Amino acid sequence: MGMFRKRYRIDAWIESKCKVSDDYLSNKEEHSSIMKKELLLEEGKLPYGFMYPDSIKKAIKYDLVNLCPWTILERSFAEFMLDGIQSRYPTKKYIPFASRQDNDDFACFVGGQGEEVQIIHDFASPGWEAYGNKYQDFWEWFKVAIDDMIEGDYD
Repeated sequence: MGMFRKRYRIDAWIESKCKVSDDYLSNKEEHSSIMKKELLLEEGKLPYGFMYPDSIKKAIKYDLVNLCPWTILERSFAEFMLDGIQSRYPTKKYIPFASRQDNDDFACFVGGQGEEVQIIHDFASPGWEAYGNKYQDFWEWFKVAIDDMIEGDYD
């Protein structure tokens, strides 16, 4: 499959997840409980002996998952991206947990680095994917994601 097709599939998938429907708003409790069960990777499928920090679990518990342009990954997409990122950057231990809808950026935990969060630009040449945005932990990244949401025009 060509790069354009892969890129289009990812964009279409992300775009469909960023929109909030009237049905969602009218049944938010029901949808929230369903979504919480389907976010991120299952504990048994986490690579590198990694465990999600309590901070991200708390954000999910309170349904703080769609901070357009950032969104926490649904399980199926997290699995898809983990496989892709591992194949593109096999020497790195990235564990993606959020995507940015307006570009190819993903927020990743880094296996063996505690709660550190690294922003990577997916599809960049190996060695160029991590272009400097690094955060001590999930909450530091989360504050920047909120700032992105406030400053952006994502209607």
